[in-house]
Amino acid sequence: MHMKKLLLICIFLFGCISIHSQKIIVTGSVEDSVTKEKLPFIKVQLLNSSDTLSIQTDLEGEFQFENLDSGTYSLMVNYVGYSIYDSSFKLNKTNRNFDVYLDLDTNRNWVQISNKNFGINKYKAKKDIKNGLLYLYLPGGFVGSPELNGDKLFQEKYEIIFLSQGCVRSFYDNEKEYNTVVFSYLDKTYGKEWRSSIRKDVIGFIKK
Repeated sequence: MHMKKLLLICIFLFGCISIHSQKIIVTGSVEDSVTKEKLPFIKVQLLNSSDTLSIQTDLEGEFQFENLDSGTYSLMVNYVGYSIYDSSFKLNKTNRNFDVYLDLDTNRNWVQISNKNFGINKYKAKKDIKNGLLYLYLPGGFVGSPELNGDKLFQEKYEIIFLSQGCVRSFYDNEKEYNTVVFSYLDKTYGKEWRSSIRKDVIGFIKK
């Protein structure tokens, strides 16, 4: 009887220790708030009063912090061209997940350079119009954007190719600037009719 009681006490104490020492996981993803494009290789920081943890998002724009203790934390994401994301929260023995949506910031001191000789920008758009080979750029990510019903018909009718770069971009790429020039060309050439049949996730497209 004495041994049975001792065994029960040991089991109880082991359970208490296990619960007390259980670590917490924080997971999440980082996306462009407008295009919903997952953003890979973005620096994500988790801060508390005693430490700062830093990781990068993976190819799918996702991140994970493991072996965390209960307490108050700040989750910070800072990427060129976007507003800083900073959110404070408490961990209380429960895993947490965050969907981080980054907004473009036109007020910060940064410039995306348009180069006449490199990248996807207004200069390339004007050259492509002149050469008769036009693109409309779609959100990227690891697997790019899927083909939708109606894409083939639109591309044949307006002599446009929908293109997603996936997660491969250069510093000089500005797909929104490129697409805006193409939008103006389509308006001048075909009027407004193309706007009702274009896929709505084309970067920079706003239905008028």
